[in-house]
Parts: sequence; structure tokens; C-alpha cells
Amino acid sequence: MSRSIVITEPDMSKLRALSDARGMPSTHDQAHLTALGAELERADVVNSRDVPKDVVTMHTKVIVRDLHDRTVIECTLVFPSSADVEAQRISVLAPFGTALLGYREGDEILWKMPGGDRRLRIERVLWQPEAIQRRNTGDSPIEQPSCGDQLQPRSDREKSLTTDLVFFETSDARNPVQETQQ
Repeated sequence: MSRSIVITEPDMSKLRALSDARGMPSTHDQAHLTALGAELERADVVNSRDVPKDVVTMHTKVIVRDLHDRTVIECTLVFPSSADVEAQRISVLAPFGTALLGYREGDEILWKMPGGDRRLRIERVLWQPEAIQRRNTGDSPIEQPSCGDQLQPRSDREKSLTTDLVFFETSDARNPVQETQQ
């Protein structure tokens, strides 16, 4: 049995709305929605204030390593309407995006991709919107240690990445799926 993932209440609500609003998706889109639905079913849903700072939530910027070919990818996990492969914004409905959702720094993930099974490791959460919101409001829970904390001070890196966040709007759940190319 696989380990549960962590998803915030607002993300769960938007992801469920996305799934419910799809209407009559193509077979290809249905497969992506099914994979996402399976991940959501095994999720531990938490309040945004309580999500650890090293968990990949929606709009989180991460560094991921493909353990097969050792390539490193820096990307942001977004809703389909904000996806843009060239800008490194990966849709949660793309196999790579679904694979990241809810996992933590240091986690290794075996995931089915169009080119075959891939083993990925989340090297670092660079920017998480919930962590920034807690810092700005002073509503910070007890911080859990993160393997990335030894790499670089978070505050300097987070400040340099604040312009990269793409905000989700309610209307996004009704837009057609914009698939990423693998």
C-alpha cells in the first residue's frame, strides 16, 4: 500500500472542482483525471496553516531529479489553464505534475510516464505559497525539519522567487484542459 500524500483543503476543493467540471473529456484527458483522482483519494487533507513547508502544493516551485538519467528540472506545479512548458509551469493533470502533488522534499516517487516508469526525487521545495502566507501573517505552526534546509537559507531564495507565482482564479476550473507535451 502506498503512503498518503498531503493536500491542503483549498487545493483539494479546486482539484475536485476541476475533476467534476470536465464534462465529457477525451479518453486521453480521462486517463489524466483518473490518475489525479486516485492521488486525491489517498490524500491527507490539511488546513493551509498546517501543511509542512517542504510539501509540494499547488503553485509550489520545486527542483526535481530524474534518478534514471540524473537530469534536474526546476518547475512550478499549476492548474491546467496556467500550464506553460516553456515557462516551466507544469499542469497537475500532466503525469509529471500529478506525480509531484503532495510529496515532500527528499521523497522518491516511481511514476508511470508516457515514455515508461520514471523514478523521481524531489530535491528541494524552493517556494510554497502557504509557507509565504504563514510568514506574512505571522501564523506559523511548528516547523518540521526539511532536508533542503541545509542547502540554502530559505528566506533569500523565497524572496527572489516571489514574482514566479501564478495565482489560480475560480474560472480556471471551467476552462478546457491545456495539456503539456511530454
